[in-house]
Amino acid sequence: MKNQQSFFEHFSELNRRSFLMISSIFAASIPSWYYYDSFVQILINPIQRIGYGQESLVVHQVTEGLQVKLSVVLFLSFYISLPIIVYNIAAFLIPAASNQYKKISWFLTLLSLLFFYGGAFFAYSNMHLAMDFFFSFTDVAVGIRSQYYFHFIFRFILFIGIFFQFPIVVAVLVLNKIVRIKLLIEKRREIFVIILFTAAVITPTGDPISLILFTMPTYIFYELLILILKRNFD
Repeated sequence: MKNQQSFFEHFSELNRRSFLMISSIFAASIPSWYYYDSFVQILINPIQRIGYGQESLVVHQVTEGLQVKLSVVLFLSFYISLPIIVYNIAAFLIPAASNQYKKISWFLTLLSLLFFYGGAFFAYSNMHLAMDFFFSFTDVAVGIRSQYYFHFIFRFILFIGIFFQFPIVVAVLVLNKIVRIKLLIEKRREIFVIILFTAAVITPTGDPISLILFTMPTYIFYELLILILKRNFD
């Protein structure tokens, strides 16, 4: 009976948290819709940096303009509400952890958010390099479907944001005793190669500057987390 009651309590808490997360996305959609034009100007900046104007973005269907606007609003709403989403997920999961790991779990949650937004900023700042690389393969006038352009930006930012979560994943593996800190210290070179290879796959340009920009922050964060974990849990 007690287990059944506990199950319904957790299920009720899950529903409450889910409702808060969905509500935060809807709430964030209001300013995203209202300031849509301003956000679009920010999103088209990468293509302008390589010499193309807003007139290079075209639509091929009557309803495509609306589809693009809804996609942009949904994307912005997700990014604006992400702290609330992450907080509610953490608030649901962390109470189940032991007291020893609760404080570090909240710390890792905050770092995860910072790393994701840091990765998103890195991706946006270097987006023009990726576009310039792809456009270098064509000698004809460039006309880009708006839908494809914004979806490319969204995916690129999302992939880099996830890539920056690598140190957090390592920390979770250590805390759950799946991987030992000693092993991570011994395999520094291999870890660096893995990060470098992943960065090379995600960043289409493959030039040394882009690889350094995406590899070094992730590896530095990895080393800092290892140092923190070694001091507190080794």
